[in-house]
Amino acid sequence: MNRHLFLYDIKQNLLLFFIILAILVMYFCIITNMFDPAGNEDLIKLASMKLSPELMRAFGFDMAADSSLTSFLSSYMYGMLMLLLPLIYANITANRLMAQHVDKGDMAFLLSAPLSRTVIAATQAVFLLASTWLLIGVCCTFSLILCHSSFPGLLNDANYIRLNGGLAALMTLLSGIGFLASACCNESKWSLGIGLGLPLLFYVFNMAAEASGSAVFRYLSVFSLFENTALANGEGANWKIILMFGGGLLFYLAGILTFRRRNLSL
Repeated sequence: MNRHLFLYDIKQNLLLFFIILAILVMYFCIITNMFDPAGNEDLIKLASMKLSPELMRAFGFDMAADSSLTSFLSSYMYGMLMLLLPLIYANITANRLMAQHVDKGDMAFLLSAPLSRTVIAATQAVFLLASTWLLIGVCCTFSLILCHSSFPGLLNDANYIRLNGGLAALMTLLSGIGFLASACCNESKWSLGIGLGLPLLFYVFNMAAEASGSAVFRYLSVFSLFENTALANGEGANWKIILMFGGGLLFYLAGILTFRRRNLSL
């Protein structure tokens, strides 16, 4: 990878990173302080006045009244917000790193430098993967500190960290799809349409599966591999986490190889 290109990527994507991070931190503060150690009956009743049980499950808000703090966060933060916002960051950034440079003609300047296509693509892949993991890691660390200060001893650290590891695996897979789309497309509209549109379609299928209990929709969505409730309870299959990590890395590798061999319209 190339250090100068990596630093340029940081400069270009820092604002988006901090916007997404600030939104997530705000929601962590709000939702964590909604937790009631004595029971969450009132919160569930309030939510049920606005949403039907099916819609609550579709948006990931599915928990028992006596849920632990770990399960509470897994439902209210990792059922939707920690899925969609990092996904948006990862795929907008993926488009900026590859397809947007081709679309605007900037890639010609990068290729005129003494850098091979492999080095350029590998640098962009490392930046995307590292920044996405960093976003999740900062949120996880902030949440741990917040929970221990607000509700000492109520958060199961091991299960919560494993939950975030599962999320990092899912985002590796989804950002890999975005990176491959960006490496294949000459125009940003197609890169975003595929790289962001396909994961969002998977999310819609997952919502339909949660609301209806349909196994068909569940098999059509990669989000079904992320078992947030099971991971928060110390369960969940490790092979699914490994599958998401492995699949994501294969998408990244395919993106690098595709960019190295394709014809560019510059």
